Amino acid sequence: MLGQTRRTKNLGRVEDRNSEFRGSITSASESSRSVRSRVYKDEALVSASLARLPALLASLESFQE
Repeated sequence: MLGQTRRTKNLGRVEDRNSEFRGSITSASESSRSVRSRVYKDEALVSASLARLPALLASLESFQE
């Protein structure tokens, strides 16, 4: 009986550690998804800005003349 109680206690501790670990993996994956989403939005903003850059430069050159 005593041996089984110790095993049960040890297994309980292992399960607790695993559940904490699983939680940290979940939050890490959610965090990486959030970061990826922000990066994609930033890339889209940069590419849109670069697409308008030639027109902006042309208007600045005509303004300078």
